[in-house]
Amino acid sequence: MPVAKKLLLAITAALLVTIMSGCDSKEDTAQNFIQQTAASSQPDMHKIFRRQVGDLDIKITYHYKNDVVLSQTTEDTIPYRVLPAKNIMEAKGIMGKISDAYSKMSGVSQTVEYKHERAYENLNIDFTQANISKLCALKEISIGMIITDCSVKYLTMSGVEKFLQEQEFDEVK
Repeated sequence: MPVAKKLLLAITAALLVTIMSGCDSKEDTAQNFIQQTAASSQPDMHKIFRRQVGDLDIKITYHYKNDVVLSQTTEDTIPYRVLPAKNIMEAKGIMGKISDAYSKMSGVSQTVEYKHERAYENLNIDFTQANISKLCALKEISIGMIITDCSVKYLTMSGVEKFLQEQEFDEVK
């Protein structure tokens, strides 16, 4: 009997390991879905949106297939006073904290230049690599980090368009 119990226990443990290793987390499943969409033969589409408020200028380009957003590139012109910063050193301090947070995120890259009392940010998010819930959890973000819905596992172009229209962005044609 003890041998039978050990055998049954071993089979049960092996079965549990097999079942558990076959399960992906929801984030992994969403990531796989986005990667498969990116690799599909469907044409790569893009849309550009822009919003200007005084000297603040935000231009966002979304690349998508089948309504699934694959990447987002944001070009921001941010006056120091919007950060809020009084000079280049304060602006670098504020943007430096943000850059540090972004550098730890998979699928996110950022460059910032400082001139003419403005920070010029270029922010790229590759959603085949980046995780939306982790992006939404960032405490330090820039104006260009626009995630339209933190409750979803991936962004849809239709959802993005609706959100940006509500935020008074204009589509650039």
